[in-house]
Amino acid sequence: MRKNVLPFFIMLFMFNSVMPQSNSNKVLIDSIRKTLLNDTKRAKYFSYKLLEKSKSQGNFKDQSLAYFYLADLHSVESQRDSVFYYYEKAIQKATENDDKDLVLKFKINKANYLFNQNDFDSALELYNECLIIAKNNNESYAYDYIVIQRGNVYYEIEKYREALQIFKEGFKKQKFDRLSKLSLQLSLSKTFLKLHQPDSSIILVNKGLLESKKFNYDEYEIFFRNQLALNFIYSKNYFQAENELKKALELAKKYGVVDYIRMTAINLAKSYTLQERDNQSVEILSQILEKNNEIPFSTQNHVEIDNILAENYKQLNDPGKAAFYLEKYVQDSKKIGQKRIETIEYLHNMSVSEMENEKKSLSIQKWVLIGIITFLSIFLIILYYRKKKYEKENQERFENLIHRINEYEIELNQENPDNNRDIHVLKNQIASLEEEIDEDFSENDALDLNEESDEYKGENNSEFNDNDAAEITQGFIIKDEKINEILEKLEKLEEKKYFLKQECTLHNVAKKLKTNTAYLSKVVNNELGKNFSTYINELRINYIIIELKKNAKLRSYSVNAIATEIGYKRPDAFTKYFKEATGITPAIYIKKINELSESKK
Repeated sequence: MRKNVLPFFIMLFMFNSVMPQSNSNKVLIDSIRKTLLNDTKRAKYFSYKLLEKSKSQGNFKDQSLAYFYLADLHSVESQRDSVFYYYEKAIQKATENDDKDLVLKFKINKANYLFNQNDFDSALELYNECLIIAKNNNESYAYDYIVIQRGNVYYEIEKYREALQIFKEGFKKQKFDRLSKLSLQLSLSKTFLKLHQPDSSIILVNKGLLESKKFNYDEYEIFFRNQLALNFIYSKNYFQAENELKKALELAKKYGVVDYIRMTAINLAKSYTLQERDNQSVEILSQILEKNNEIPFSTQNHVEIDNILAENYKQLNDPGKAAFYLEKYVQDSKKIGQKRIETIEYLHNMSVSEMENEKKSLSIQKWVLIGIITFLSIFLIILYYRKKKYEKENQERFENLIHRINEYEIELNQENPDNNRDIHVLKNQIASLEEEIDEDFSENDALDLNEESDEYKGENNSEFNDNDAAEITQGFIIKDEKINEILEKLEKLEEKKYFLKQECTLHNVAKKLKTNTAYLSKVVNNELGKNFSTYINELRINYIIIELKKNAKLRSYSVNAIATEIGYKRPDAFTKYFKEATGITPAIYIKKINELSESKK
């Protein structure tokens, strides 16, 4: 029984297309190929006839081909020793004839047999040997095929990401024929499903199914319908899964390949089992166990069937049969090996020890549960204390902020004898920011010593003349009266709350003040001790701190809405500068203010 029939077919097609044949043996070879899958007895008869005839002819090529077919036919009958014997004879005859091409093909197929027998280490060793031969013989087609077969090994040992990478690279190769591409599509779809990417998987399945039907590739249609059903089972669409499997089963019976019938019936039993239709699962598995016993079941088939039946009889309250099939499942799984066990556990992770010693199992589960609870408890305690610490820090920052607000309000209500320039300091004393360039101001705020507003360039503006330009260019000196004028105008804009508009940029403010951006930036930097963006951000943050404290309606707005209200284009910029200035986020500040208001009622 072959694990993956499709790669085997690819190799046979390679033989058909490239291997020379004598006309006298063509009828025998064609007869073997026609009966190879559905009538092994006749295929074996024709193979022996080919061997006998080619020996009498001294035809080494046809002798080696006869040995190759006999090796494959004995693999179907699970006669391992005979398989190795005939493969060695095929390789020997090809070597004697100095036919490197045939030697490579026979070794690849022998490696495929080892792979199908779950002897992954030996298969990989032989695949690596074949890679060297293919490279030395410049056999690029065979080389790429071997690489893909190594991908199949990765798939079987559950290294799905490595397998996916190999299959993807192989799929890009233009040299593969249509059948090889279909085989790769199938491998890719299976791997995507294993990686829990059903959308990618089903696209490939549907594409492969359409192409199989278009070119009448019945065996591929059977495989793609089975894979499509597995996708439906994955998404718990059992009705669609059963429809596809019934179509595949009908086609498999028509095609007459026992392997395909068994594969499809097993998948149908899985679907029944997952729906708790255990009687139907038992019925269909019993039928395939009773029929076609002349063709031995593979170990893999036995493992799948025993696993499903153990679950079925468990659900049907038949502990005797459940234990019987469970024991068979465990024994057969041991033959495959630990790596294969992990890939074929479909329904449960049952073990003999769980069946024989339930008390021990419960004890283990108890300690595992205690461990999980302990871990979660410690984790939750850590989270709790971190949260408390975070809340304490936020409370301290909030109280500190409220204290500064109260001091500001007291000072604001008192008579202020200071000059106008100190008003800027007063208005920004609640919260301050580190200087940085704000993205909200970056687009239009680049400094340009030659930039002036249109109004400033007018004839009525006599102050900005050639002498002023010389001063800017030589030393960038601004007269005191000009500084005072700019500061006074800035104060008026503050009173009008122009800083709350999104249009409040360095360029637009300079235009409103009838000056240029260079002057304005210089004055703000020298006189207020900060760059323009920091100046505007501080005005906005200090304004909203006070407004949120006294305006309950504003506190009901979302942070995004509040950000827009005070001129920010992006809410995250508002949150960033608010937290930088106060130590807490706007959301926390609003929450604390609401709590404070409630406590005073």
